[in-house]
Amino acid sequence: MKKSKNNKIKIAVFSSAYNNPNQEHIDMAQKIGKYLAEKNCVILTGGCIGLPAMVAAHAHAFGAETVAYYPDVSEKELIKNKKVHNNDIDGNYSEKKFYDGFTKRSIEMIHDADVALAFNGRLGTLSEITVAIEEGLPTGIIEKSGGVSDEMRKLCTLVGRDLEYENITIDADYEKVIDELIQYVR
Repeated sequence: MKKSKNNKIKIAVFSSAYNNPNQEHIDMAQKIGKYLAEKNCVILTGGCIGLPAMVAAHAHAFGAETVAYYPDVSEKELIKNKKVHNNDIDGNYSEKKFYDGFTKRSIEMIHDADVALAFNGRLGTLSEITVAIEEGLPTGIIEKSGGVSDEMRKLCTLVGRDLEYENITIDADYEKVIDELIQYVR
């Protein structure tokens, strides 16, 4: 287990970096951020804007540690590539880590996490969910949140993944999903 130095569970949050989410998704991101802070989790994101940034900002506002895994090699590159990489540089992170590219940052984030949580999402989210599952990371997916998350039960069945055996939790209730993820590592 890779818990943080202070024994908190590190949870990688995967979701859409789309910069114009609807109010329902914004509300969900804020509720998830607050709930993760209440559960004393460390939130890891890919450092992008959109829903992951909203989770991180809300968790940070409620006192949670937040870590950004940027797809840029330095702070200087982060600023330069803000628009190209959709980087969130609004100060919602307790710690910043820098990597060369999206794939490397996602893999490092997954390797550092104890569990992964996904909701909504597009192609990048699908990629991160797939890598997390392949790496054996307990993974929770919030159904009925839109995007690829709504298709994951069908995709797991299609490729022959046993949800229970592989520590994959899929449910529409975000609190239930998060609580089950926490139980996997306690």
